Amino acid sequence: MPGERDLELARHERACATCRHFARRGSQFERKLADAVAIDVPPSLAERIHRRRDFSERVRQRQVRPLRYALIASGLLILCLALLLFDEFRALLSSGIEVQQSLTLQAPDATVSRRSAPAFSIARGLIAAEALPTARFLNPSRPTL
Repeated sequence: MPGERDLELARHERACATCRHFARRGSQFERKLADAVAIDVPPSLAERIHRRRDFSERVRQRQVRPLRYALIASGLLILCLALLLFDEFRALLSSGIEVQQSLTLQAPDATVSRRSAPAFSIARGLIAAEALPTARFLNPSRPTL
């Protein structure tokens, strides 16, 4: 602890001039530090600290950060795109064009000989595994394939 001396240390300080000078400087520093800390606090200091903290919190709450602007703008952009796509889809449906989901491959003719049947079913299985469902817009005036 500051200011406390061990008995052995006190004996050494009396015998050694260098250590005595060092200890004197240390105790002077401790006294000055204690005097500096022992000042009276102004009575309005706590109130001023609270007022400044409250003011800075209000200012911080009012600030809109650039990230918030970016999030708001991206949300509005997504909303506009969704409304436009929905409007286009609704216009297509109301004009008589049907949306049909179908596979890209059609069933083959029923005229398959017995000899080519196993090879055909293997090939059909491989091709069907790669076939993905697609959405086609069909025009009622044109026949489909």
